[in-house]
Amino acid sequence: MRTGPQPPPTSSEGPILFFDAPCGWCRGWTGWLARRAPHLLLAPLQGETARCLLKNLQDGSPIPPNTLILFQPGPEGGVEIHARALLGALTLAGVGGAAGRMLWLTLARLPRGVLNPPYRLLSRHRQWLTPLAPACPLPDTSDPRLLP
Repeated sequence: MRTGPQPPPTSSEGPILFFDAPCGWCRGWTGWLARRAPHLLLAPLQGETARCLLKNLQDGSPIPPNTLILFQPGPEGGVEIHARALLGALTLAGVGGAAGRMLWLTLARLPRGVLNPPYRLLSRHRQWLTPLAPACPLPDTSDPRLLP
């Protein structure tokens, strides 16, 4: 993890995946994804980076902890949440190769009303999916891609 005060990431730093740090399922999945996407930055929803970059996403209300957010800076970038954030992260990580990329991009075109209910079901019950979830460590804290 970066030490000391850090400026918010800039568009040159790459996409940032915000995840629920206290959730063992989320930590395990984020660690798995980080090993496959060396250009992807990671930040806990409860951290300083999220407070700086995501403060304007909602009407001042806190972002629910069962949310996954993909922030892609730059003119072509944007913010994706829930299922589209998951699909975007899988695409960026190259999971499934070319066929996987086509699948993730095709699924991302579906309406949110189709994509998000399964995502919400998974996020509500994620602690049951990994019985050893509290034992899942955060991604390597010495990794400079893990933002505060």
